[in-house]
Amino acid sequence: MVSIAETSPPQSTSQEISLDGTAAGLVLRYLTGQLATLREHATIVLAEDPEAVHQMRLAARRLRSALATSKKYFDADTVALLREELKWLGSTLGEFRDVQVAHERVRTLLESEPMGLVMGHASQRLNEGFEERYSSGRRSIEEALHSERYPALLADLEEFLASPPADGNASQPAPKGTGKLLRKESRRLQRKFEEWERLANGEDMPETQSEHAHSRAKDVALHEIRKAAKRLRYAAEIVGQAPGNKAGRKKAKRLEKGAHRLQKILGMHQDSVVVRQLLVNQGSTASRSGENGFSYGRLHAREEAAAQETEADFLKAWKKFRAKELSPHL
Repeated sequence: MVSIAETSPPQSTSQEISLDGTAAGLVLRYLTGQLATLREHATIVLAEDPEAVHQMRLAARRLRSALATSKKYFDADTVALLREELKWLGSTLGEFRDVQVAHERVRTLLESEPMGLVMGHASQRLNEGFEERYSSGRRSIEEALHSERYPALLADLEEFLASPPADGNASQPAPKGTGKLLRKESRRLQRKFEEWERLANGEDMPETQSEHAHSRAKDVALHEIRKAAKRLRYAAEIVGQAPGNKAGRKKAKRLEKGAHRLQKILGMHQDSVVVRQLLVNQGSTASRSGENGFSYGRLHAREEAAAQETEADFLKAWKKFRAKELSPHL
């Protein structure tokens, strides 16, 4: 990893630009808290606590998201470097966490199947596949946290917080600056929804595109909405900690809760996307081995139905969120 010190030119710091009472100052306060959370859970992760993996991943996500939301306040190259390294860490942690979530979902599917409909070695093959992924994910985490790259990332984050590479935009007062942060992320979420809506309505669809490819494109677009909802949620968390301006904090809290609600619904949809692909892969492997593939197809069909229900739940939640929480910030 190339460190900030090796790549960044001298920048204005908080000693030259006062960040007291600014939106940039709120961001730095938020980043400080998330870095502490990241450090705290790293020790527990190494003790093999699965929940700590989840909490550490969330801290990495929040750090990366806050840097993206506030990037106009700080040196662009420095922010890009930190975000890239946080993406690496989050992806490494996510590999293990995603296996946990998918395994639980598949286990629930298998346990709810009528007797006699889980045929062949489907249950055994699926569970063994998850165990292999658990082991691989655990090794990746241990290698990452014991690598030179992880402590270098921590050092760069500490340096960023100790001497923020702030520019002229960073001096923007909090009330004005936080309003812009929320408006930026609210509009981003609205754009992502409109992109998905066009796909769902059959627009922006090439004439030669297959139904499967179109369905996949819709899934990807929904995932983009989910990521945008997370960005908005974390931006609202930053604004919600601002001192004074009680009314502004209250609006931010409502926005945060609404975005979190969308994120959770779309998270269930994305879990279904992941599990369906896993079932296709495992089913193909079983078929090549001459095993009965009925169970994989049946579980896949159940997941397709669940995804359709989740999509309907999302649309219902979106309409309410768009009217009540999002519209004031567009």
